[in-house]
Amino acid sequence: MVGTLNNITERKKTEQQLRESEEKYRHLFKNNPEPMWIYDPETLKFIEVNQAAIDHYGYTEEEFLNMTLLDIRPNKDAEALKQNVKENMGTESYSEEWIHLKKDETKITVELSAADVRYQEDKTYRLVLINDVTEQKRMQEKIIQSVIEGENRERKRIAHELHDGLGQYLVAANMNLQSVQNNADNLPKKRRNQLETGLSLLKNALSDTRSIAHNLMPKAISDYGLIAAIENLVKDLQKSSEVTIEFNHNCDQLDLKNQPEINIYRIIQEILSNAIRHADCSTIDIELQLKKDTLTLIIEDNGKGMEIEETHQNNGLGLQSIKTRVSNLKGSFDINSEPEMGVETIITIPNIDNLKSRNTNNG
Repeated sequence: MVGTLNNITERKKTEQQLRESEEKYRHLFKNNPEPMWIYDPETLKFIEVNQAAIDHYGYTEEEFLNMTLLDIRPNKDAEALKQNVKENMGTESYSEEWIHLKKDETKITVELSAADVRYQEDKTYRLVLINDVTEQKRMQEKIIQSVIEGENRERKRIAHELHDGLGQYLVAANMNLQSVQNNADNLPKKRRNQLETGLSLLKNALSDTRSIAHNLMPKAISDYGLIAAIENLVKDLQKSSEVTIEFNHNCDQLDLKNQPEINIYRIIQEILSNAIRHADCSTIDIELQLKKDTLTLIIEDNGKGMEIEETHQNNGLGLQSIKTRVSNLKGSFDINSEPEMGVETIITIPNIDNLKSRNTNNG
């Protein structure tokens, strides 16, 4: 009988280290204070969840393991989620921000970090770590809202000072100089020309002062309503740029409270301003449509467009201001764009009856 003797000490030692390592990572996974789970990127089914996820989302472990990622996302995000999972196939790790739903339908804003892991029969799954930033976002919105309210107060103050102060001085100066002009026949030609030039410059200053005061706090909103104010804004922008702007609506009878009207006006003003300055576009189409109890605003330009990721990275005050105003209107804000394909901004405001003026006759 011939036999061989193999030294398996090292192999046993390696297997023991591997088991200890797996136990350590499982302990970290199960006891991590932040929600974590492992899911199958092919089926989107949950494979493992930790206790923090169970506590935070309100589902039992058994419920989680009979669910998919689609069950904790708003229905409108379903296609975006599937596309996102598909695009990130093979990506070692990435971070994103999404809206999730708890069991009681509470919406939360989360930052998730994901990475591919080899798990169960050496198959590739995805490990996800969740950071709930709902309160952080809420605080950011409060800060932005304070900035907006301060901006509105300052706009109103400056507009009144321009109209009631500087504007009145300019009107008085213009009237006095016009009275001098009527008796200027005896002045030398050079002096008459200087007087006429001065009067022309004064009229331009008066016109610019009125325009600035109007842009700061458009009186047309309080005097004639939101639609008239938007039409006037479009007319002014077309005069000062080479962009053709079309505004279509079915909102002649729309009568909202003052603050919602200002919010919608400022949203449109900001989007149009951004498009004219940055989009290199020649046309902008504005659609404001009221259907049942929902107001939908669509603004589309034919400019150079951008990658959608750029909009998520752009956290400038203008974009934050739009998001905060939309949030105050209890609406949703979406941007669709591709390079060289323009930008489409869609804002949907449900339950518009809650924003209507008390003087509105709802029948």
